Amino acid sequence: MAQHPRLLLPPNKEPDILHIAKTPEEAVMMWGRHFRSAELGALKGEGSTYYSMTPHHSDVSEFALRAIGPSLRMIYLVRHPIRRIESHLAHDYAVGRLEKSDFNTAALENSLYVSCSDYGKQIAPWIRTFGRGNVLLLLFEDLVTSREATVKKAVNFLGVNALDLPIRKEISNKKGSQLQSRSSIVSTIINSQVYQTRLRQVIPNSMHRLAKTILMRRRPVVDVVLQDR
Repeated sequence: MAQHPRLLLPPNKEPDILHIAKTPEEAVMMWGRHFRSAELGALKGEGSTYYSMTPHHSDVSEFALRAIGPSLRMIYLVRHPIRRIESHLAHDYAVGRLEKSDFNTAALENSLYVSCSDYGKQIAPWIRTFGRGNVLLLLFEDLVTSREATVKKAVNFLGVNALDLPIRKEISNKKGSQLQSRSSIVSTIINSQVYQTRLRQVIPNSMHRLAKTILMRRRPVVDVVLQDR
C-alpha cells in the first residue's frame, strides 16, 4: 500500500504516537514530524500494533478521536488466533524478548499472547469510538492466498483508486530471521522515545540501514507449534 501515490506510510511503521503523546496537540505535532514528507492531499497512515494490545498497552481509541477526529479509518488484520500466538512467540524469541524456548509455558504464563488474539476485545473500543463503518477487518490468510483482492479491498476502503496501486506478488516480510540488537545498550537506545520520535525521523534511511547492519544481527525465526495440554 505504501506504493500508492496518494498514500504515505513512512519506513518507521510503528511510531506508537498515541501512547507517547501526552495531549492531542502533542500527538498532532508528532505526526507532523512523522509525516513531514507528505504531499498535499496524501492520506497518511501508520501501523502501531500496540494500539490493539490492551490491557498490556492502554486503550487509546478515545484519545485518537480527540487528536484526529471522527474521520480516522482503521484496518485490523487478524489471523487464526493460535497461529498468531505461535508467530508472536517466534518473533519474541528471535529478537531476544524470550530467552528460553519453552513456548507453551511462555504462552500460559504471559497473558499478553492470549490477549492479543482476543480480537473482539481488541477491536471493540475502536468500533465503539469511530463506528463500524470506519473499521475494516481483514484476514491474514486472505492476504496470503488472495493478495491482490485483499490489498484492493483495503485501498478501496480508504477511498483511493485501487488501479493506481502496483500489487507486489512477493511477501514483504518473509519468515526466516529477525534483527536482534548486539547489546542491551543498543536495544535501549533504538527503543527509546527520543530516538523513535526525534532522531529516527531526521536520520536518512540509507544511514539507518547501514547502522542496523553494524549494530544488529540476524537471529533465525524458529517454528513454534503449541501443544495441547
